[in-house]
Amino acid sequence: MALLERLQILIDADGQGLVREFDKAGREADKLDAKLKSGAEKTSARLTSIGTNAAIGGAAVLGGLFKLAQASDEAELQQTK
Repeated sequence: MALLERLQILIDADGQGLVREFDKAGREADKLDAKLKSGAEKTSARLTSIGTNAAIGGAAVLGGLFKLAQASDEAELQQTK
């Protein structure tokens, strides 16, 4: 009987260690997940900001080109008179 009891203790202890290791791995995975989500959110916000600034800059350039085209057209009309 003593041998069976010792084997049962070893099996129980090993199972408990396995559960502890899985718990540790789960906590580490949760930490990594939180870091990745935080980094992804920051990157997403930064890319959105860059896109918004690019759209505003593009609109400003188009407005300037429109004004330049108008001025060029007016200058051409003045020269042909």
